[in-house]
Amino acid sequence: PNDTRIAFMDNRSRWENGDYVRDPSVIFLTSSDSISGFQISPIDSKISFFAPQWISNNHVVFTGRDTEDRIGVYGDDSDGSNFTDYTPWRNINKSALAPSNRWLAFLESNQLFLLEFETREIYQIASFQPLSDGWGYSILWSPDADYLFIDIKGSQWMVSLYSGEVIEYNPELQLF
Repeated sequence: PNDTRIAFMDNRSRWENGDYVRDPSVIFLTSSDSISGFQISPIDSKISFFAPQWISNNHVVFTGRDTEDRIGVYGDDSDGSNFTDYTPWRNINKSALAPSNRWLAFLESNQLFLLEFETREIYQIASFQPLSDGWGYSILWSPDADYLFIDIKGSQWMVSLYSGEVIEYNPELQLF
């Protein structure tokens, strides 16, 4: 967060005898001037962690896949003392950290949720009905964090976080 520490993932999955073996990956922290680091994700975890992001000077959040193949959001302090499951019993398709690092928007199936890190509260914001059977999920914050832009299977929406209004994307509509 201040150019002195780096959070990174060590992927331990591998090919073995022609089969892909998915071993849990782990999150490490190191200083920017060192090649050694220490693990902050639980040592005995069965969760594969990925995508670490700092939300404060001493707390990093990351997504992970558990043994039941559900994807959730986890976090830990930089000394490894505060491992937290922010989204228990969720299965997240995609997530995006707000520019302020205070909120995390995530899609679960065709529903949009906001997670407030400070209170650990989760709020359902909107539901979507994709117009096609396309593939993929995307979520993006506006720079001022007033809007979220959502793409689910090729259908797009803009969501106002103040009014709750959901605007379906129309290629002829000029949003900006």
